[in-house]
Amino acid sequence: MDGPAAGRRRQYEHQQAGAPSQKPVELMLWCIETARIGLGKTILDPYMGSGSTGVAAVRTGRKFIGVEIDREYFDIACKRISDEQAQFKMFSEEELGDQLMIANAALTRGAKVVETSDGLNPSS
Repeated sequence: MDGPAAGRRRQYEHQQAGAPSQKPVELMLWCIETARIGLGKTILDPYMGSGSTGVAAVRTGRKFIGVEIDREYFDIACKRISDEQAQFKMFSEEELGDQLMIANAALTRGAKVVETSDGLNPSS
C-alpha cells in the first residue's frame, strides 16, 4: 500500500504502538522544573520522538531545539509543538508573562497548575 492512505496508516500505527521511549508531558514538566532551567533558556532534545519535551518547553516559557531522525515522528512533534504555541498566542505578551510567572511560582511551591476560564491559577 502506497500513497496518502499508507502514510496515514503508518502514523496511526505509530500513535497506537507509541514511541520506543514515550515520555508524558507531565514528566517533562517535572524534569524542567527539577533541573531549574530558567525562563527563556533553551532546551535541547536530541531524540525528540513525538515532541513531549518541546510541548513542555512551550508551556513553561523555554525555547526548544529538537532533533528526530524518523520523519513521521518529526512531523507529529512539529504539529504538537505548533498546536501548543497556538494556545499561547491567544494571550498578549504581558498576559502570557503574567501567566507563566503564576505557573512557575506554583510549580516551585509544588502545586499543580490548572487552566481556568480566566487563565492559569495555582491550586494546592
